[in-house]
Amino acid sequence: MKKTILFCTLLSIQSLIYSQDNKNERIYPNEIGLNTTEFIKSFFSFNNQFSGFEPYLVSYKRILNGNQSAIRFFAGGSYINNKSKTDSKPNDKNYTRNFEAKIGYERRYNLSSKFTAVVGADIKVGSLNTEIFNTGSNTSNNFYQTQEQKNKTGYLGINIPVGLYFHLNKRLSLYTEAGLSVIKSDNSSFNRNISYNNRIPNVNFLNNTHQSGDKINVTLPINIFLFFRL
Repeated sequence: MKKTILFCTLLSIQSLIYSQDNKNERIYPNEIGLNTTEFIKSFFSFNNQFSGFEPYLVSYKRILNGNQSAIRFFAGGSYINNKSKTDSKPNDKNYTRNFEAKIGYERRYNLSSKFTAVVGADIKVGSLNTEIFNTGSNTSNNFYQTQEQKNKTGYLGINIPVGLYFHLNKRLSLYTEAGLSVIKSDNSSFNRNISYNNRIPNVNFLNNTHQSGDKINVTLPINIFLFFRL
């Protein structure tokens, strides 16, 4: 039933835009893309190990040279904030924030009327911040502990995308891409464990670390974007 609804939705959108195309044959130089992976996953069974690849939610492309190339921009992120409040643990919290963006250039190769291949190059930047704060208590001895962890990571790199369009019509397309990235990352972490006995603090553990390095990432073509040409 879900697959039928998805098919009818795409068919309706395609029919509407197709009717507009017949009235106007002008070239549409702007493309706006939305990541529809989570929406499509609700209709099909995907392995959960694929979730979380590439946080890009939206994209914009400016078409150049009669659809032979384009300037491209992708951006996205997420914010997760979990808090638990009880009498024994009033301040527990756990949050994660990440953001990633890339801007670059792509060259397009028309394989047929329905398929277009893409090869390009991007500069990408991103950040990932996590914070964990836990408390534990033993009220009978008026004793409790706090544990605090903070991690901050920033990165800058170069990405080589290889993508494929499937054109539903002149204004609506599905798109996916794979990528190879070389990234320079910088990470700092802070860990602290404090015990309180009769409200007297005692720092049991304190650690600050900082490290940087290079890594290579491979992105699988499992994210599906729906692009509209305007």
